[in-house]
Amino acid sequence: MRVEAAQQPERQVRGCVLLIPSELFTAAEREAKRRGLSLEAYILSLLECRVQETEPGQEESR
Repeated sequence: MRVEAAQQPERQVRGCVLLIPSELFTAAEREAKRRGLSLEAYILSLLECRVQETEPGQEESR
């Protein structure tokens, strides 16, 4: 596992606090479990998708 971490590019980590309504949190927990991910990994994947959608030069698919 250390080898994998060493091969990954260095990245800066910043903190934040997300306030999520309980029903949304529960739904996210269920979906994360369904996908075999931790809740944190699932939320980060959602954020990553959103960032990719809003990057300059990207066409909106609406």
